[in-house]
Amino acid sequence: MKLSRQHFEFIADEIAPLCDVYQLDALTEAVRIASKNSRFDSDKFKRRAKESWDKAFIDSERFTCRDEIPY
Repeated sequence: MKLSRQHFEFIADEIAPLCDVYQLDALTEAVRIASKNSRFDSDKFKRRAKESWDKAFIDSERFTCRDEIPY
């Protein structure tokens, strides 16, 4: 299957945040194999996927850091 830049961006932006952050290596390898693209840049893909994951969880209201310790 030939994947275009839009496909890679969609996977990194929409699908990667649905995965556990520890599964990013497996997702990257699966995309590399499925794309059959010899110029696939794993580091670039991981960087974009991590940014999307951060945007989805750390920058949102769903992730709140509670510093107080209940006594």
